[in-house]
Amino acid sequence: KHGRFRPKKVISIGSPAQSLKESTRWQAIDRIVELMEKFDLNHDGVITSEEMQAAHAIGVGSFVGNIKGLLPPNGKWNKSELWKVRNIMEGEFKDILQKIANEQDSLQWNEGANGVLVPDITTAAINAHFTSEVDPVKVLSQYKIPGLWLWGALDQQINTSKQQQWIMDNRRHRDKFEYITIHGRHHLLSLKEDKDWFEIDYAKEVANFIVPFLLAK
Repeated sequence: KHGRFRPKKVISIGSPAQSLKESTRWQAIDRIVELMEKFDLNHDGVITSEEMQAAHAIGVGSFVGNIKGLLPPNGKWNKSELWKVRNIMEGEFKDILQKIANEQDSLQWNEGANGVLVPDITTAAINAHFTSEVDPVKVLSQYKIPGLWLWGALDQQINTSKQQQWIMDNRRHRDKFEYITIHGRHHLLSLKEDKDWFEIDYAKEVANFIVPFLLAK
């Protein structure tokens, strides 16, 4: 009815097992706090601006385009002070949620080449990452739909260990859930970086993970 259908199985590549809201919160807050400790190159418990810039230059925290906003105001962070960084991130996250709440009623329309007006869902899709509380594991469990999650071990966009634990903690004994973490692969199973899809030649390898899942009864 109404154009809806129930899938027999669901395959996810690079997506979280938790809700988008929870995953995005980790990206915006916990991931940043965890990153700060990696900036301590000499492991002395003090993270200086120089260390942060040097670490970022060699690829540490490459998912952060500009670390200027993370630099310590007095030239250094002590590890015991990282709660201050968390407070900053939580404040920024709260501001984003407030901004989204104020914009939810607006929908932009773009005119296509043929003159047809098409709704621009880009903003809505981005906002869903901050607001959607739909839990994939619980939904699939509720409707008894088998699920397969594929993640790259080098993924910096998804906390894969946390997602694995979420599946284990929330699955029921009858649920047919599987997850595979692939060594040497980034987000979306790219060989190069998180912001890229896996290469065409790797599609056969991906199929080797997917086909047995699809054929299983």
